[in-house]
Amino acid sequence: MLALTTGACEPMPRDEQSALARDSAGVTEIANFEPDEQVTAIDASRETGAVVNPQIPTSSGFHEFRDCPECPLMVELPPGEFVMGRGAHERPDPGNPPQPEWMVEAQKPPTEVRIAYSFAIGKYEVTFREWDLCVDAGGCTYVPDDNGWGRGDRPVINLAHPDVDQYVTWISGLTGQTYRLPSEAEWEYAARGGTTTTRYWGDRPGAGMVTCQGCPGRSDNHTTPAGSFPANPFGLHDVIGNAREWVADCWNDTHEGNPGDGSARIEESPWWQDGTCIRPVRRDGTWSSYSWAVTAAHRTFYHPGPWSNRYNMHGFRLARDITANQTEELDLELRSRRQDRP
Repeated sequence: MLALTTGACEPMPRDEQSALARDSAGVTEIANFEPDEQVTAIDASRETGAVVNPQIPTSSGFHEFRDCPECPLMVELPPGEFVMGRGAHERPDPGNPPQPEWMVEAQKPPTEVRIAYSFAIGKYEVTFREWDLCVDAGGCTYVPDDNGWGRGDRPVINLAHPDVDQYVTWISGLTGQTYRLPSEAEWEYAARGGTTTTRYWGDRPGAGMVTCQGCPGRSDNHTTPAGSFPANPFGLHDVIGNAREWVADCWNDTHEGNPGDGSARIEESPWWQDGTCIRPVRRDGTWSSYSWAVTAAHRTFYHPGPWSNRYNMHGFRLARDITANQTEELDLELRSRRQDRP
């Protein structure tokens, strides 16, 4: 694992990084659930006629790193292409009230996106432990309530978009790296993890994969500690469920006009007014969502205004720019590893 040198923190030894990293290879794979809990893409396709996801291992093998001991664990994603938005095969989940039509239309039209650059994204949603470090250091001014569910490794919640901006500024200054919120396109690329079904494990909600209203199996009325459920094929946890995540975009009613290059849509939004977005976008479903919101394509906003958007479902996941030099360093390390193998 490559130890990146930053302007604020010493590079971490590989053994320390390994101790800090929660290895996605140790997570139970879908195929290891009991028969009545198995929900695979193949099962879903038989019932719905949906396309079958390619066989992608749940442990991605992608480069994972921390820029400093207190920094969130990040996963470097390669360039790639995917179709953003709701697929034609997607059907309403049984047992839920119908999804509002405007939410369905907001996920259309399916849009081809080509991300021509590498970037890193958080393996987990930012936790209370990580947020509280920012508060202790004076970088974040707001101490969010945990609703009595506990802090530590649970995703930080009750945050407004500008609260998140403070954390982004602090972690960027601490490390000398460019941290930010992911764009909608980057977020969905990461959440899908190379799959094409409604959810990264298939089309149905799936027992043992997520907790939500109407999901089979476990149904918690609160957040769960980060990484409680299996990772997606890119090695990312809780990309569909737990807390809803702020992204960088300002609301557009549909994907019409999306540039298809992975960039955030901000100032072109009708809700960008006087230099402020009054309808910032959120992605992901939550512990309290109906199952139709717990999908890779689901998108929504919260009104009114960014400063008042502190709610017990609102959290975030970091993105980070990867420079050409860092990509070259990683390539060299991977080549060295291959040469060292017997």
